[in-house]
Amino acid sequence: MAKGNLKTQKTLKKQTDDQKKSGKGKWIFLIFILILVLLGAGLFYWFGNPLTMFFNEREGFEESQMQFESGLNTDMAIIQDVEQVIEVEKKTPVVKAVTPSKTPLKRFYIRVEDCTAITCEQEVTRFLKQEKIPYLKRSYSRKTKYFELISTSIYTLQTAKAKMDLLKMQKELVSDPFLIKENNRYRISMGTFPQEETGVRIKSELALLYPKIKIEFDIRPKNQQYTVTSIYAGPFKKNIAEKVLQRIHDYLQYETSQITQKL
Repeated sequence: MAKGNLKTQKTLKKQTDDQKKSGKGKWIFLIFILILVLLGAGLFYWFGNPLTMFFNEREGFEESQMQFESGLNTDMAIIQDVEQVIEVEKKTPVVKAVTPSKTPLKRFYIRVEDCTAITCEQEVTRFLKQEKIPYLKRSYSRKTKYFELISTSIYTLQTAKAKMDLLKMQKELVSDPFLIKENNRYRISMGTFPQEETGVRIKSELALLYPKIKIEFDIRPKNQQYTVTSIYAGPFKKNIAEKVLQRIHDYLQYETSQITQKL
């Protein structure tokens, strides 16, 4: 009886040990599965994002490549169009507009007179206005050198007039004397001459009158600036200018009047 109970106790203890071992093995298996799950999640976390980025970058690269190829095709099409236009321009001859040549109208003027005195200018313009002839004027300055034959001595007005009257009695003299006032006194002038030789000749003639006329003369060079007013009639056609020139010659008797194209 005692042996039977002992055997039974051993059997129960064995069963209990087996159950403990079996339960312990199940926990170990579950822990192993859990470790595998955690390990897989970690691997996905570390390697899943780079893969996603890789595929996204690949898709972006493919899209950029497609856009580049599309733009390149467009540029090639534009280049071909430009080349075709250039070829057409090379082949098409350029036709220049031909303007008819016009012969410039020739205008003629009549240089009526070059006046240095206001009386000359008035006479010419009065005639042109009466005859209704168009005209224009050009004025410019000139400077000339001349020589004056003048007394070396200066006199009172009474003495100067007396000596001038004696000179006027000499018919062989070419020029007439006149008085020039200087510091409330007077000199006797025999005129001005463009050539010095003329003054020298008249001075020699006056020296021969000595001692009847006791006057010494000197030749003084001078520069004079004056204004010249050129009066032109026109413009006309050449045949009209020739007719107007004849009228000017007949009325004014200016033989120096001539036809010109320059002003």
